[in-house]
Amino acid sequence: MAFSVPTRFTLAAATAVMVAALGLTVAFAQSAQKVVTLTGAAESTPVTTTATGTFTYSVTGTSIEWSLQATGTDLTAAHIHNGAAGAAGPIVVNLFANANGTTTIDATGTATAAELLGPLQGKTFADFVTALNAGNLYANVHSKANAAGEIRGQLVAVSLPAAPSTGTGLADDTSSAVPSWFLAAAVAITTLGLALGAVTVARRRE
Repeated sequence: MAFSVPTRFTLAAATAVMVAALGLTVAFAQSAQKVVTLTGAAESTPVTTTATGTFTYSVTGTSIEWSLQATGTDLTAAHIHNGAAGAAGPIVVNLFANANGTTTIDATGTATAAELLGPLQGKTFADFVTALNAGNLYANVHSKANAAGEIRGQLVAVSLPAAPSTGTGLADDTSSAVPSWFLAAAVAITTLGLALGAVTVARRRE
């Protein structure tokens, strides 16, 4: 007698595989990593300093994943601010705080719409990305000597990879698109699951 998997189980498994594949596709929809150099010369009022730093980040449709490394004297805080190059602006994301001051910062984190502050508070993460791509966000490290900012760097625009299977309409960026091997595997597994379901239904009707 031929073995067959119950129809409900097979179809449920196929559906679960499809949902998981789509979910992972969305998770892979991440911009290429950007690295911004922070300098005193980039401050709205240029600062002569020996402090150095880098701000590294990548963006998804719902969050920014970032890391900040900086060295200097009595560094007290760091934020993402809203402002064009050469202009000072309000804080929109907190990155780091140490009221006592430190000589090194090595911080990482993820910010979503829930963490947005100032003019972006209560807005969507898409509003954050719009400001980013318009050149209106910058990373700023503060110190005791320069409370307005010791070193700064303007964030550069990103583009998110296409994810056509989700219907999100995100812009294409082949530098960080979903790996082709993953999409091929997801399609193959989903197709196999649906095929098993179809075969089982056909056998039960015989």
